[in-house]
Amino acid sequence: MTDDLRRPFFRSPCLPACFRHQRKTPRYRQPLAGSLGSMARRLGGIAAVAVGAVFGALTDAAIRSRWPNSQVPVSAAILVAAAAIYPLGRRGRAGPPGGPRREWVALGMTAGVFVAARNLSDQISVPLTAAGWVGHAVFDRVHDRGEASLLPGWYPAACAGYDLGMAAMLCRTALYRRISDR
Repeated sequence: MTDDLRRPFFRSPCLPACFRHQRKTPRYRQPLAGSLGSMARRLGGIAAVAVGAVFGALTDAAIRSRWPNSQVPVSAAILVAAAAIYPLGRRGRAGPPGGPRREWVALGMTAGVFVAARNLSDQISVPLTAAGWVGHAVFDRVHDRGEASLLPGWYPAACAGYDLGMAAMLCRTALYRRISDR
């Protein structure tokens, strides 16, 4: 009897099921720890993107110093390697529905970008390779790794930052080439 008196009325078994609902705490009254946790995750994702972008820029600088006349094909080859990490990180384990198929399609598309970068002129291959890097960043953002993946949780954000860093450096190269052609 005392348990029935302590139970809130809206959870009472006497009410029909449609009236039994949970009273939600307004958002402004929710505990602060939950919002700090989500803010920390968001800031962690931003930090991973920033670190990835710095590594992308450093990789491009290394490519330009080591292979000054082959920046675009080498960058496209690295794009293929970046796209291969998702299927290799799964190692035959089943993932979310359609996930492995998307990964292999993305790998095939980046291989096509590599072939185009090797065979087409710089006026086409530089923007195409930069677009491939941006497309891979979008893929990183929307792709669900799934529980079967061996990749850590921070990897998609860092990879997206790396992709955007590489794309930015290719756009910078295209801009400098255009300015120097004038």
